[in-house]
Amino acid sequence: MRIVVQSTFPGRRRNSPRADTLCSDLSVAPVPTGLFVADEAGITVTVDGGHPIHVHALAAIGADGDFDDRVHLVAAVPGLGTIRRFGAVDLSGTVDAAITRCATDFAVGVAEAAIDLRVTGQLVVLDHCGDIRIDGTY
Repeated sequence: MRIVVQSTFPGRRRNSPRADTLCSDLSVAPVPTGLFVADEAGITVTVDGGHPIHVHALAAIGADGDFDDRVHLVAAVPGLGTIRRFGAVDLSGTVDAAITRCATDFAVGVAEAAIDLRVTGQLVVLDHCGDIRIDGTY
């Protein structure tokens, strides 16, 4: 099984940074960091060259009812089931770095599920440009 996890950075928000501003500091984002990253991440998972599956990125709500700096990542991955990653990603620094960390964290969840199910294969993590960040077997 070959699994590719990639952040596509679709730039859906009206005030989202363009591709040339991915180095923007998240501390100056006009909305809460968790909400901004959840809205922008655009992470996909492709299994054995099939159609990309969208990873749902959800902004977390704190006990006070306000958005906080956590993102929940959830997707149903064929052959592995539903993968859930909750609030483990550092959302500081640049937009590009935070979104790449989200994709990497989701890939960790994919690898853990594959190991639990004793599935072998290759796991690749790509950044929004398609550059390889991680390429390994499990």
